[in-house]
Amino acid sequence: MRTFKAILVFFSIFFIIGTLLPLLPMDIWWVQIFVFPRIQISVIIILLIALWLIFFRFRKGLNVVMVILLGASFFYQSFRIYPYTIFSRTQTDYAQGQDTLTNISAITSNVYMKNHEYEKLLLLIEQKNPDLVLLLETDEWWAEKMDTLKYKYPHIVSKPLDNTYGMILYSQLQLEDAEVKYMMEDSIPSIHAYVKLRSGQNVKLYCLHPKPPVPPESESSTKRDAELLLAGQLVKKSQEPAILMGDLNDVAWSYTTRLFLKSSQMLDPRIGRGFYNTFSAEMPMMRWSLDHVFHTETFQLNALEVLPHIGSDHFPVYFSLSYQPTETEEQEPLEPTNAKEEDTVEKKIKKGLEKQ
Repeated sequence: MRTFKAILVFFSIFFIIGTLLPLLPMDIWWVQIFVFPRIQISVIIILLIALWLIFFRFRKGLNVVMVILLGASFFYQSFRIYPYTIFSRTQTDYAQGQDTLTNISAITSNVYMKNHEYEKLLLLIEQKNPDLVLLLETDEWWAEKMDTLKYKYPHIVSKPLDNTYGMILYSQLQLEDAEVKYMMEDSIPSIHAYVKLRSGQNVKLYCLHPKPPVPPESESSTKRDAELLLAGQLVKKSQEPAILMGDLNDVAWSYTTRLFLKSSQMLDPRIGRGFYNTFSAEMPMMRWSLDHVFHTETFQLNALEVLPHIGSDHFPVYFSLSYQPTETEEQEPLEPTNAKEEDTVEKKIKKGLEKQ
């Protein structure tokens, strides 16, 4: 029993520390890594509390301390993931009515460069028939296999790369001022373009895929955070209808994502609806939300879903939005809590740019 208790103490302390570490203002990867599995950590903490209560007397000092600290840790983890449960209020309303002229739909998919099951993806695209298709981790092989899309998606922005950060955007809708930009690193592209809806309305589109804070890709989250926050500043400054999508290598419940939502004034359609976990497709017990879509409050939601497995380590995501600027008064973006948060955004962007 002593060995069992020692093991229980070890794991309890480990997950308590894992809960506390992301509170530190540190971008280093071994701190940031604990932000991703909040759901899994919450489940493990419940199991640890149950073990303490079942096998040990609650009146003893160490037992009481462990249960209280684990309980506090569970409360904090739950607080962070709560907005992405069905118990929270939705941030994006469902669209009333279906005006196809103002709708825009898309599939965004990290194809996993080494994955060669391209037929599955082509079949999904044919079934969902989205207006836009954003493919990430595309190299020349993938560009060649997806070439048949050009007949239905004549507007294309293509930047295939063999470093797992290539991206290709296919569009049925007209694209204007489309550019491949390098916001933080010369090897990490992003796509910026205007998409003209069938109604004639222009929508600014941002497609991102920053590096994850995991060695050997990156020792910190500095550039990832800076790229997302910089894109958010562009959205806020332009005051235009906008959509941002892609594999952000960050989770919906992270401090950076929340800071982005506050600074950009964009909305997350997952809030109040679910986690929509997309990674890892290969490990059901270790999944979280890496693939995202955000939009300005001028849009309402028609549909949002995680699509079936295509052989990649990510599931594709499908969404459909409706441009209804006069119907969105009840949709409320997150507001910056204080001036310190606005200052944090500036500092994170500056730090990312300085590391170029």
